[in-house]
Amino acid sequence: MIYEDLLKALRTVLVTVPGLPTERRWLNTTATTPANAPFVEDDFTNFDSQFAECGPTAMRRCEATYRVVVGVPANTDAHAALKIAGAIEDTFAAMQVTIAGHPVEVLSTRSGPAMKEPTWLKVPVSVSITADHQ
Repeated sequence: MIYEDLLKALRTVLVTVPGLPTERRWLNTTATTPANAPFVEDDFTNFDSQFAECGPTAMRRCEATYRVVVGVPANTDAHAALKIAGAIEDTFAAMQVTIAGHPVEVLSTRSGPAMKEPTWLKVPVSVSITADHQ
């Protein structure tokens, strides 16, 4: 349950980023992005949850890396993609989210390096987080 709750909370923060492309390639959903339309996609590159305490009321601690990728058509304005990536970093660095009354802590945010493919320039942003849960 923490996986889904955390994903929903992070997406709620993500959609507040100024300038975010309207085309979304969400994890575990099917989407067809129109040709040459900028997009954003997300996934967890790391997700681990282990007991942080002992006993019958022990809390678990989740450590995860949430990755957001901004994609723009190749040979277009790369600065726009980098600007959006920077806005994503800033938004997540300032976020204050709780899940079931427990705060989600952002440990770090980082972007890049940009990946150039024949038809797309993709800029990844990684958000390392931790959160306690039942």
